[in-house]
Amino acid sequence: MPLPLPQPTEIAERLAAGYEQEFAAVAGPEGVDARSANAPLAVLARVQAMGAFDLYLYLQRLAQELMPDTATDDLARHADVWGIARRPAAPASGFVTFTGTNGLVLPSGIALKLGDITVLTTAGGTIAGGTLTVAATAQTAGAAGNFPTSTALPLVAPIAGLSAQVALVVAPGFAGGVEQEAEEDWRTRILARIRAGVPYGQLGGYAAWASAVPGVAVVAERPGWVGLGTVGVIVAMGTRLAPAVPTGPELAAVQAALDAQRPVTALAVAVAVTLTPVNLSIFLSPDTTATRAAVTEAVALFLASEPGIGGVIQRSRLSEAISSATGEYAHRLDVPSGNITLGSAALAVPGTITWLGA
Repeated sequence: MPLPLPQPTEIAERLAAGYEQEFAAVAGPEGVDARSANAPLAVLARVQAMGAFDLYLYLQRLAQELMPDTATDDLARHADVWGIARRPAAPASGFVTFTGTNGLVLPSGIALKLGDITVLTTAGGTIAGGTLTVAATAQTAGAAGNFPTSTALPLVAPIAGLSAQVALVVAPGFAGGVEQEAEEDWRTRILARIRAGVPYGQLGGYAAWASAVPGVAVVAERPGWVGLGTVGVIVAMGTRLAPAVPTGPELAAVQAALDAQRPVTALAVAVAVTLTPVNLSIFLSPDTTATRAAVTEAVALFLASEPGIGGVIQRSRLSEAISSATGEYAHRLDVPSGNITLGSAALAVPGTITWLGA
């Protein structure tokens, strides 16, 4: 139940009525005036009302901070009580290749910079066959360091003997760079922990441990994954709207988090999600560019919210999501023709939409 918040004018009106009632016995038949704008009691009522309104605002703020679903300034305190730390920002890492004279020895710690992102190599070596590939890590945490394959990273200081004063990012590119967890995502994990009430080492706890790893977006548990006493923890990285298959280092980070907290008698296995595109065929009315864009967005939001990893996409729910799109008047959903059951490690993502004409 929300805390009612009366306005100052309402409070002043109640105070004025109280003054008139209390003074009636001593003021004679005419009573007292607590309503006229310049009457002393009316002025007093308005001043007291402003003070009382400040107290109402304080109580409303206090009520918000006492509950984890509405807290803002004290959300960290609720998180600390339940042991749900906010996922920090993390830097991207990968491998880069230098090209130069054979026999040239390159040290660790070579600085590269592209835009505002500085990258340092974390290993050295000797150029052979004209190239040397070494590991490197961005020095600024965040998604800006996720460079695609073949990105040229200029050297901060030139090195004699190199064919070009740049290093090229090699496949699969720099990955793992994520921003600090969004406050609402953090709140969602806190509320999930509160609602689940999961004891240590039981189902639900594994998902909570995996979710604490930076970059993890969606998690599902599968008991008996590789036999009795084992749990498969399926993870997708990125965001719910744009999930991604974890890279090797990202999956290793999840496995390390599970190994650090799982009971010694249990085996928890981190498993990479499989992304399953959902292709649609839709007859749309009205069939306009704006309506198509709205339907595309509605489908993406639906798949981000349900059914999760290994669930069942209910065709009726999918059709309902299409109907919710702005501008849609009517539609016919030809594909899929029925419900879609996902694999145990599969997560649905938007595929190709075939528009069946105006």
